Amino acid sequence: MCILLGFRLAPAEGNTFLGAREEGDLSFETTLLDDLEGAMGVTHRQATERRIGQLESLIRPLFLAMPKNGRGRLNHATLRYVLHRLFMEKHGWFVKGLEPAGETFNTSSPTHILRDRGADHIQGLFEERLGAHGFGIHEIAVLAATLENLAHEEAVDRLKGAYMGAELEIGGRASDAEMEVVMDSYMAIYILGKNHSLMTPAEIEFTRKNVHNAYPTWPETQKFVRGVRRDVLGQAEGSASFSFDETVRVLEEVGDRYGRWQDSECRDLKNSLVKMEDQGTGRVLLKDFYASALGGQWQFSESASYLRQLGALDESNPDHPGVIIANYVSAPSNCISSSQFYSVCCLDECEPLLAHIEHSIAAPDATPEDITQLVMSLPSSTVETPRSLSSSLIARLDEIAKYHGGRVPLHGRLFAQWMHHAYPRECSYPHVSGTTRPLTADEWMRQTGSDASADEEEMRQHAEKAPRETDASELPWTEEEELFVVRPALQEDLSRAHPGWAISRGVVLVVALVSVALSIGRTLTTSMETVAPQKIYI
Repeated sequence: MCILLGFRLAPAEGNTFLGAREEGDLSFETTLLDDLEGAMGVTHRQATERRIGQLESLIRPLFLAMPKNGRGRLNHATLRYVLHRLFMEKHGWFVKGLEPAGETFNTSSPTHILRDRGADHIQGLFEERLGAHGFGIHEIAVLAATLENLAHEEAVDRLKGAYMGAELEIGGRASDAEMEVVMDSYMAIYILGKNHSLMTPAEIEFTRKNVHNAYPTWPETQKFVRGVRRDVLGQAEGSASFSFDETVRVLEEVGDRYGRWQDSECRDLKNSLVKMEDQGTGRVLLKDFYASALGGQWQFSESASYLRQLGALDESNPDHPGVIIANYVSAPSNCISSSQFYSVCCLDECEPLLAHIEHSIAAPDATPEDITQLVMSLPSSTVETPRSLSSSLIARLDEIAKYHGGRVPLHGRLFAQWMHHAYPRECSYPHVSGTTRPLTADEWMRQTGSDASADEEEMRQHAEKAPRETDASELPWTEEEELFVVRPALQEDLSRAHPGWAISRGVVLVVALVSVALSIGRTLTTSMETVAPQKIYI
């Protein structure tokens, strides 16, 4: 999920936009907000200031666990990783351009968006002014708040489309019944990823009346939205009327809450898979996966080739392939393309586990002993504590530490793989970058010309295979490291790689996060292609 900072640059001299400063220099923070106000207006500054406090609280523990530059600040690549996790944790948002999408966080650069729009000079400007200093907690919060402000502006524009569909005047007042029509139209457009600017009032009305055909849990969504309205505006009487601004307040709160509310469907999906799990491995044998689909579990119907591309298919034992529960639940096939900025996806159940370890360690790495003690008492939704860790799990943690000079980096592929072994149902298996490319079902069909769903013949071929032996095989482990964020000392260590461990060569600086936002922000004022509704699996 690239950070979007869609404002026009006001003239600046020297380093007035960011400038050199050390942590705690309040004049620098004031200057940053002043410059934002000059570029985007007082309304943007006020909205940013309302958001900053909460964002700084969320960012602080993650910031403390990150490797930093000589000024005690984050570089662009680390910032990208932090922002991805921040928006996933807060909203369940996969912000487009920040997610790794099968690649490492360090090698996936979104700067081509700027190049395509001829904005190279903007990229250079931000690199010159931001790249030299890095980002502190305050600056990260300002950037995050700016993205939320842009998402809010997009929501307001979507609401105007819903008003148009209901043939209501924005400057007037809506009755209780009219407001419900507006909110339903808004949510139908939001969930199905429609471009309201290309829709007629009749098309908006048709979408509202037929959204339940594409989204079976639509009635629950309506109840959720009405509950938020009661929380924001109070219990309305039938004769009450509502202004456009009041409706904006309701739907902004809906946007903030929707990701976490919608995640209940993801948990139901996971629970259905766990019931079919193969001997505590965090996997469902593909034969059982398809047998359930043939028996009426319609959502478990993705083809093996599509599951493989998603990174949700474990073929380490080719005779008995399995669907990796955590990877399947977090896959793009279970996301809703709600915005041109982000998709709403299932919350990552591994995130709070990793966050607990980060908060306790407050450093980018830790000793095996410290991690072992924390994990032994750290429960998940399916793992009870206190527990003892297996000798093989402890040995693998020791191997990671030995490879890295005695400490375990918390933000690398090997530790993520170790967490998958410790919490196989909550933590995704981290594939080596470049070996998967998660796509939505629609993207898959556009790129391959093949349906993302398996046909009945394919399902039956797998479902009718002979049952597997009773002994569960060991979960796959590959000795290949990739660090999501790298500190200088560790990067030197990586140049002396152990012969048996491959190192990702693609560690490069991800640049111009803010300028990407500028480029994408411009698309708010241009028409975009109609987004076809995805097949919803949740």
